[in-house]
Amino acid sequence: MEESQSFVVPDEKHRRAAIGSFGDMRNTKKIFRAILPFFDPISEPKEGEWLDENLETGQTYTQYKKSLINMKSPENYTIYIQPCEKNMNTDLLDVLIKFVACYFPGMAVKSRPPFNIVEGNIEVRSHQKYGIQYNASHILKYLEKIIPKDAYCIIGVLMTDLYPNEDTSFGKS
Repeated sequence: MEESQSFVVPDEKHRRAAIGSFGDMRNTKKIFRAILPFFDPISEPKEGEWLDENLETGQTYTQYKKSLINMKSPENYTIYIQPCEKNMNTDLLDVLIKFVACYFPGMAVKSRPPFNIVEGNIEVRSHQKYGIQYNASHILKYLEKIIPKDAYCIIGVLMTDLYPNEDTSFGKS
């Protein structure tokens, strides 16, 4: 890893700056500061970990607030579970649907019919260490094309390994 890209563990001053100003949300600020002692600061990454191999700039609370946040509305209130393989385990999908429904109360959760990876024009490769892998970027592009109008989001589910691009594996090679 190049020295210029090495991760720097933030000190107390930088961690507090990342929290930023909560404006008029005094109760939120008070609660947030109260739970801080329960979370250890991030440690120096070990060899092979994501932060050891990838440059991450982080995100402050203020940056998060300014980012595009997907809000539930009368127009988009359904979470869709999209099986991305024809032979998905239906018991697993049922448990996933129940879990998502519990985690997002008040949202509709629906499963869509599975799609065939070949029909979705999803690139597949055979990795020498990880076996069959599907291109995650292609799956995301396909899901964007089929997302229903009333969707809050669509969650692609598959049991086969993924890779983000030709130069990278999600696993360490």
